Amino acid sequence: MIKKVIVFLVFVMVSVVVLELTLRALGNSPYRLPTFSFTSEPTWCFGKDSLGIVPIPGTFDVNLNGLLHTVTHGLDSNRITSYDSYLEDDQRPEIYLYGCSYPYGQGVDDQESYPFVLQQKFPTFRVRNYSRPGYGTLQAFLQLNKAFNSGFRPKLVIVNFASFHEERNVLSRSYQYKLHLGCELMNADAEKMIYPMATALKDSFHVSYENVIHKFKPVPFRKTSALMNMIDLKLSTIGTEQLKDMASSKMLLRFINALCKKHQTQLVIADIAYSNGSSIIKEYCQANKMDYVNISPDFLAGGFRNLPYDSHPNARAHKVYAQKMTEYLNGILPAQ
Repeated sequence: MIKKVIVFLVFVMVSVVVLELTLRALGNSPYRLPTFSFTSEPTWCFGKDSLGIVPIPGTFDVNLNGLLHTVTHGLDSNRITSYDSYLEDDQRPEIYLYGCSYPYGQGVDDQESYPFVLQQKFPTFRVRNYSRPGYGTLQAFLQLNKAFNSGFRPKLVIVNFASFHEERNVLSRSYQYKLHLGCELMNADAEKMIYPMATALKDSFHVSYENVIHKFKPVPFRKTSALMNMIDLKLSTIGTEQLKDMASSKMLLRFINALCKKHQTQLVIADIAYSNGSSIIKEYCQANKMDYVNISPDFLAGGFRNLPYDSHPNARAHKVYAQKMTEYLNGILPAQ
């Protein structure tokens, strides 16, 4: 009996070694941090709160993997949409934009971001860009709800949507993996890695705040074994199929729409990265009489990303965003 156990254990060990060597021969490797560099001068341009990244007020020269650009954050921690000073008694109706790093303008200068261009196109409105890197539809709901509870009443709200927000809304393992990677790359304080997570209930949803570093459990030995690293990557894809129905995004957009109706604010859902998941949201918006517009450039055609430095939309893509959004808003807003 003991001899059989020993033979079995030896067989398992040899099989693991052979599989490990085969995977490495095929180009697989243990977990390694990718090459990444992000610096800003005169100081660090982002902070952290329970929703994610918070822009620090000031003007910063940013170097993203060698891509140089300038970003300016106002005293409200939003990226600026104009170089003009806003008056405290500014009575113009306001347009609020919510979203991720795409409408924030990661990788482009202030004046190239599409919210900045919108402000120039609609000078009788005040445009505020509440978009921030790493945000999803859940953060948009939480930000907007806070604004309404604080007494703010924008004329128009634009929720910039992308299908990859779905994994952010529910803090899927695939997104936990990315946040864990980002924490390592940026040498972030693990205790501050708190993010919101939406859990659907029968007629509403619950928001919890999770430390993704504590929540994420990487597979042991992934840093030394190609096999363990492959298992870790496969685990991160488990559950991604259920994300394809965009359940959390539809739920959150429904509640955002209800908030806007309650406060007599016009809502537009703007698709900024049209994909297969986008068609689901488009159909959902149309079925529920929510204004939807696709402002996405054709990323598959190439030439719309900050490659080779970064995959975010480049200045050319932001021009497309601004052009499509301007054309749409001209049809629904009062004449300028």
